[in-house]
Amino acid sequence: MGQIEQFLYEHYEDGPNVIRVRRYIGGEVDEHIDPEAISELLAVDRSEPGTLIWVDVESPTPADIALLSGEFDVHRLAAEDLLHARQRPKLEQYHDHHFLVARDCTLEGGRLVSREIDILFAKGWLLSVRKPSESGDPPVSIEEAVMRFEAQRSEPETTNEGFLLYVILDALVDRYFEVTDSVDDLLEAVEEVVFTSATKPGDLEHRIYRLRQVLVSFRRSAAPLREVLTALFRMEEGIIGPAARTHLQDVYDHLLRATEVNEAQRDMLTAALESHLAIVSNHMNEVMKKMTSWGAILVSATLVTGVYGMNFRHMPELDWRLGYPIALATMVGLMIGLHAMFKRRDWL
Repeated sequence: MGQIEQFLYEHYEDGPNVIRVRRYIGGEVDEHIDPEAISELLAVDRSEPGTLIWVDVESPTPADIALLSGEFDVHRLAAEDLLHARQRPKLEQYHDHHFLVARDCTLEGGRLVSREIDILFAKGWLLSVRKPSESGDPPVSIEEAVMRFEAQRSEPETTNEGFLLYVILDALVDRYFEVTDSVDDLLEAVEEVVFTSATKPGDLEHRIYRLRQVLVSFRRSAAPLREVLTALFRMEEGIIGPAARTHLQDVYDHLLRATEVNEAQRDMLTAALESHLAIVSNHMNEVMKKMTSWGAILVSATLVTGVYGMNFRHMPELDWRLGYPIALATMVGLMIGLHAMFKRRDWL
């Protein structure tokens, strides 16, 4: 048992998980391989160019990581990263292999679900480790990548680990557009509500805040992948061949478009919030104008009643029989006149 395996077994005691191993030799695929025999096969395959070993594990236990780290002779730091989730997309290089982190994103029930997938690869082999989301959602499925890779292996220069890496990343980036399309639908719903009063006070602000969280989380998952792809372009051609480079450029273009859409959606959401606040402010101004107008109307009547409500003994017109009806008529006339004036100015 190596140092990495010893370290992992001493610190964790989980049981083993299912490890799926595929060995591609020319046009044939061998899936009946014991994971503990991987190191022996790698030693044999080094003398047989064109052979590729793909190992995939879902929700790995520390025992799985210990076994695979020993079989592939993985660097200690990379083995530790395989155990821990919540890593941002990155690409690290060790003495003879590379460690890549990417994130798959889906929008489920208005909630962004981000799952991590770690990829270790070197000449002749690739290890993919799929982890569940932080909220416990199952890992991303790899079946689409399996079918696409095996369907394209008949084409020239599409049988190496670089092309397999492209297939996996392309499947992830394609799902980014499903997220942006779903966000577009949510944005349209928000924009419709902005110009209506169909929601209770505070509901729209809550929806905008949740959608903003989705956009920010999506950017954190997708944007750093651009740096990863740029670093892949600079790698030696021994691992990333010409066909893989060409296809990875297409993935980079798609990723760039997805991040640009994300930026545009954030701007649209900000504009929707600003429009909503402007509408609320205008509505408040209308309410204040109406309250001020009605207040002025009532003050005119209060002025007249206030004069006659003063308790002075010697006041003119106290003995005037027509004083009361004339006072009422004056109040009504003032109220009607002020109401007509405010109505003409569109204050009521």
